[in-house]
Amino acid sequence: METLTLPQKSTPSKRFEDYTYLIYGERKIGKTTLFSEFADPFFFMFEPGGRSLSIKQAFMKNWDTALGYLALLEKNKNYCKTVIIDTGYMAYERCFEYCLRKMGIIDPKDKAFGSAWKLIDKEFRDFHLRLFSLGCCIGVTAHSEIKEVQTREGVKYDKLVTQLSAQANRYYCGTMDVVGYYQYDATGGRVLTVRGDTFVDAGSRIKDHFYYKGTQEPIINIMMGKTEKEAYTNLVKGFNNEIEKTNVTKTAKISKVH
Repeated sequence: METLTLPQKSTPSKRFEDYTYLIYGERKIGKTTLFSEFADPFFFMFEPGGRSLSIKQAFMKNWDTALGYLALLEKNKNYCKTVIIDTGYMAYERCFEYCLRKMGIIDPKDKAFGSAWKLIDKEFRDFHLRLFSLGCCIGVTAHSEIKEVQTREGVKYDKLVTQLSAQANRYYCGTMDVVGYYQYDATGGRVLTVRGDTFVDAGSRIKDHFYYKGTQEPIINIMMGKTEKEAYTNLVKGFNNEIEKTNVTKTAKISKVH
């Protein structure tokens, strides 16, 4: 039996690379190229899209392929410093297909009492737990979509959210340290929203980070510039509380209350 000891109080990491990031936004806005600037990344490409980039990448034609590459990373832990799932939506779809095939069914309803969903969720969760155990920085990309939301009072409005299945969204939004929405500003530059509101899904669970320099005022939007190098530099500056509160962009009005 494993011998357990009660832990001492932990010290939060101050390193950008020790956290996990979900970046979502419009197609072709630069999510993959942003992650290509992270430290020595390897891409699980569940969608084609990295052909123009000089990066470590492999196309995941199915979940078996993903499991195979995960096993290779576990055997070669110094191969990379960052692992990217591109995209989270297709990663879950491949996991879903694998589990149905393994159970010999074509619809989760074919297995009684929702047990198929539990097995799919477990497979997806176990894969990511192994991924997190590598000790790498973890990133996930997702596309964006507009979803109609209704308040308890019956008021309907549109909200920008990640294009993920309900199960994948629940998992990623519950585990990733930063969920950021990538968008364009009026000048064609890029903006990353790291703290959301009624209309945009975004947020950070990293204590004492993403504040304007010398203040306790939280950063809402990071001006990311027009290149991936600028974007990465500004994201790290935002994390390190090095952005001055000047020239703060106002993003376009995204949604309207019906």
